[in-house]
Amino acid sequence: MGDEQHTPNGGDHFNFATAADSVRARLLAARAMDAPMFPDEAAELPEPAPDQIWRARWEMTALAVIIITNPDDDHVRVAAVTFDPDLADSTATVTPASGTTIGTPAVLWLDAAHTIPLATLDAHLGNIRTPSPERTLVPDELLHYQSSPTKRTNDGVMRASVIDDLKALTFATWVPETGGNITQLLANVKNNQVSEALDLSPADALQIKRGQRPLQPDEATKLAPLTGHSAEELVAAASKLPPAVIHLFNTPAVRARITKYANATGADETTTRRECAYGAYAAAARATGRTDDNGLDQWRQRINQYLDTHLPQAE
Repeated sequence: MGDEQHTPNGGDHFNFATAADSVRARLLAARAMDAPMFPDEAAELPEPAPDQIWRARWEMTALAVIIITNPDDDHVRVAAVTFDPDLADSTATVTPASGTTIGTPAVLWLDAAHTIPLATLDAHLGNIRTPSPERTLVPDELLHYQSSPTKRTNDGVMRASVIDDLKALTFATWVPETGGNITQLLANVKNNQVSEALDLSPADALQIKRGQRPLQPDEATKLAPLTGHSAEELVAAASKLPPAVIHLFNTPAVRARITKYANATGADETTTRRECAYGAYAAAARATGRTDDNGLDQWRQRINQYLDTHLPQAE
């Protein structure tokens, strides 16, 4: 039959390349996740947990996912979710609309699960009802682009695409690699230059030079021209973020605030998250002189206070 094949409902012929283009177009539509799938922005985000459907988004990649296991070490095991049953293939599992809280059928690609950073979760879309009324497609449902139900010409197209997106999400990160020695990077900068550039007391400036106090991103920006190093390099060398701070800035609740501000101002979301994390850490160190004894609840309070002060309220 060459590059043409009968459709199941007509007898018309078409080229495989055209069919692939059609599938890609519908794939994009299936991922659009327009209203009413998005919940009220004012609603409090739940703690990520199994059977929840979230949007995972990082840079140019966005994909709906279902959480399979509880988060561990700021990562979570997920499978891709799409919302067009017509694009499901023989590897997919279909949950009807009655089996979700979204009000639309969900196609679960459970055999292609990946572990992705918790930081990629940004919108809770709904849940799969428990017990989940899932079912795999039976052969007589696989009727795309052919008269025989045994194989679809687009079988695997969607699956390959969502796997690519899941793989891309696994590399998401916002925490810079720590490296360098702030004392060495500031070796040629005099203490009074640090004090004047940052409007600090000589004692505070000396603490920075000795690596005894973390740098805020705006402080690093002011020091960078004096050192020949980038602001990001200075921040990373001056301080390593505590695990509790990294964890809280990985959570969807904090990301929601960062995203809202970034969308309203045009700021880069990843950069804003990084700067706020280092800023909150440095502010806490400056206020208390100690940060290593802060518990998770204390850090949550300090981070919220910092965000309240430093992120303008986006309308």
